[in-house]
Amino acid sequence: MANLNVSTNNLKLLRTKAAKRLEHNRKNADFMTIANNDEEVDLYKLELEIQNEELLETQNKLHKTIAEYTTLFNNAPIGYIILDNTGIIKKANATAIKLLGVTAKQLHQKYFSTFIKHKSCQDRFYIYKNLAIETGNRHQFECKLVQNKQNGFDALIESIAVNNAEEQEILCTIIDITKQKEQEKALKDALTKEKLVTELKSQFISIASHEFRTPLVTILTSTELIEKYNTLNDQEKKQRHLQKISTSVARIKDILTDFLTAEQLEKGEKSNNPTSLNIVTFIKTIIDEINILYDTTNIEYLHKGKNSTVYIDEHLLKTCITNLIVNAIKYSPQSTPISITTINTNSKTFSIKINDEGIGIPKINQNQIFEKFYRGNNAGNINGTGLGLHITKNLMHLMGGNLFFTSKENKGTTFTLTFTKS
Repeated sequence: MANLNVSTNNLKLLRTKAAKRLEHNRKNADFMTIANNDEEVDLYKLELEIQNEELLETQNKLHKTIAEYTTLFNNAPIGYIILDNTGIIKKANATAIKLLGVTAKQLHQKYFSTFIKHKSCQDRFYIYKNLAIETGNRHQFECKLVQNKQNGFDALIESIAVNNAEEQEILCTIIDITKQKEQEKALKDALTKEKLVTELKSQFISIASHEFRTPLVTILTSTELIEKYNTLNDQEKKQRHLQKISTSVARIKDILTDFLTAEQLEKGEKSNNPTSLNIVTFIKTIIDEINILYDTTNIEYLHKGKNSTVYIDEHLLKTCITNLIVNAIKYSPQSTPISITTINTNSKTFSIKINDEGIGIPKINQNQIFEKFYRGNNAGNINGTGLGLHITKNLMHLMGGNLFFTSKENKGTTFTLTFTKS
């Protein structure tokens, strides 16, 4: 409206000048000239009226266009900000103000870089701003914008230099790409997970084929030899091979149990069902079973505390204890002692310690030893699926207990299981 008032004043000034000129002409002209001048004045008046009408129509169109562009600017679905060539905010539309979580007053005369979260991104903004000025091309980059002093959001910033009559300005668009970033991350995580699943399947096939081969070959060989033993003198040999078959079948059963248990844990199909349990009788029973199965006599057991009753899931705990004792046997020289200690005193925790004097866990492997299919560098040709410790760790978590260990290569390992008493 200010521009319209100025134009109207100009027309009034033009009209005043025209009246003065007419009066001057009449004083210095004869009648005929005056008549001619009157006609000229009338024509001039008409010209002025027409010019005035055209000017007003042009101004109305201009104001309408300005209003339309102002509405589009303020209500655009993406944020627009106009900066001077130093990066100070001169104007922002409603979307930009909303995205930044401030008021228009709080934005005015602020450096736009103050709303960019990280210093490295602030530096990048100035680089791209200067490139836009120097080249006249659009330049864009991604950054994190601070939203009302909160964590902020992921944004795509595009800048282009615009020259007006007074000075050079920078027009920047701001697009919230948080959802796109989340989708990208979800897709990346899914691809990573799929790759991991593929690798695990490959490991499973490799380990399963290797672990099943040995006991199956043993069973086949022993079966063929037994068929050849026909005399009474061969009874001892038959018995030995029958024991090998039994051990091999048990090994296959253990492998299948490990795979099944790992799958059940991943699917959340395992549950914790604690009951009252005599821990001393329980541990002794496990030791007897392992002694028969692995033909050992070097497992020592000690219970500390007068109370031997604990409240725990018997089946889950048996899997954990069996895995740890079998590992101690596999990774220790024959006949070296393996000790088990249960501690159930007046303290708030109940614990089980399993110690061996075997090859130990190399320090470089200790942070990964509970990962699925992972085995230490020193495992060599010792049979194993890499699932035992992974399963034990997860079962302990399911029971609300903790599992930790201390180990030194070639010196042995001690695993400790602890439970908080209810």
